Amino acid sequence: MHKSTSAIKELFKHKDVDVSLKNNNDQTALHLATMWEDMPVDLFTIIQGKSTDVDAQNEDRETALHRAIMCELETEITESPKQEELDVSDNQTAQHFVSVRKGNPIKFQEKDGGTALHIAITIESEIMVMGILSRELMDVNATNNKNQTALHFAILWKNMPIELFRIILENSDDVNGQDEDGHTALHWAMGEKFETAVEELLKGKDVDVNIKDNCDYSALDLLSAWEDIPDHLFNIFAGKATADAQAQNEAT
Repeated sequence: MHKSTSAIKELFKHKDVDVSLKNNNDQTALHLATMWEDMPVDLFTIIQGKSTDVDAQNEDRETALHRAIMCELETEITESPKQEELDVSDNQTAQHFVSVRKGNPIKFQEKDGGTALHIAITIESEIMVMGILSRELMDVNATNNKNQTALHFAILWKNMPIELFRIILENSDDVNGQDEDGHTALHWAMGEKFETAVEELLKGKDVDVNIKDNCDYSALDLLSAWEDIPDHLFNIFAGKATADAQAQNEAT
């Protein structure tokens, strides 16, 4: 991709230039701008300001937001009060997109159903995840095409700050939600032997350790495969299993 600052500035002198036109991949100038890591701030701001549809999707259903998060842009951009309908991106550009969102929810998902939050968690961007969560820009319960939620994805981020994990957990409507393979977040946490995630999940009264996946395994069944599970975690798990069994007996 050619990166000519002078050529772009010359083009912008013409009032009829349309930055929202798409190329053969359905990318707008804003899509391409998010992939130009060292783009001058003033140039990005002009393109952003002239974009009539900041949520335009390319052939993969990615918005500029999705592209910016995946590219982990580092362009330092300050808040622009003119942009109040923007969908978010990452790092400094992400902070900018988030800051100008003004509470409008992020709705778009790329071709695999991934949301901005899914992607931000995947690339382990603490700044981006916190930006989305703190401003309540996205429903953490949104699923991708495999029926995986942000809570499922959070399990794979082993060093995710505990406060971020707790926010996602607390805002999850169904901690027992199952992906296309029947796995709950607890299944994932047990499979990954993620101590913190397992402990946090088990603290919730609604988590069910007996839900079976498509192969007829429950999180309780996976307990035996974790040979060196910490004693305190085993005790919490055992206590939860006993409580669940008693509750089921009382209900019958």
